[in-house]
Amino acid sequence: HMIDGPNIGTPVGGNQPPGYIADIGNAQEITFTTSGGLGESETAGVVMNVVARTGGNRISGAAYFSGTGEGLQSSNYTEELRLAGLTAAIPLRKVYDLNGAVGGPIMRDRVWYFVNARTQGSTRGIASVYYNQNAGDATRWLYSPDPDRPAFSDRTWDNVSGRITWQATSRNKIGFAWDEQRICRNCE
Repeated sequence: HMIDGPNIGTPVGGNQPPGYIADIGNAQEITFTTSGGLGESETAGVVMNVVARTGGNRISGAAYFSGTGEGLQSSNYTEELRLAGLTAAIPLRKVYDLNGAVGGPIMRDRVWYFVNARTQGSTRGIASVYYNQNAGDATRWLYSPDPDRPAFSDRTWDNVSGRITWQATSRNKIGFAWDEQRICRNCE
């Protein structure tokens, strides 16, 4: 995984990106190439390069939203599953992606800005798993399920990015970028 050319992967993890989520709203182009482990890539395989947006001589922006929830799903919970021990269907509570971006000139034909913000995620229940009523009680050692508090999985990613690009000479651009990403595993 590369951003504007430099590799952001970690060789110890097989050159996997360290928790980086490619943000399509912040991408001007995305290219995929294959590599045999040569000098341009630390490992062999598919290499993704994200070229970030840089702004331009006019102010422009974009917004994107998609999502769904429990009301738009059906259930495949059957009597056979109930007899096998599954206490309820696994509900999808929500899936969403909200993205906004704007860019433009700071100094026409010389310096541009681009900023982007995104939040995306999904929340779903975990079948037949419940919080422990005895959690935190040093006098009780056994698990006691709390049927009023079913367990859930929450995967939420938030990121904000900014970039300033300077056309230093007719052949050279210099970019300053910031991309902060956070992941929340128990946000609800």
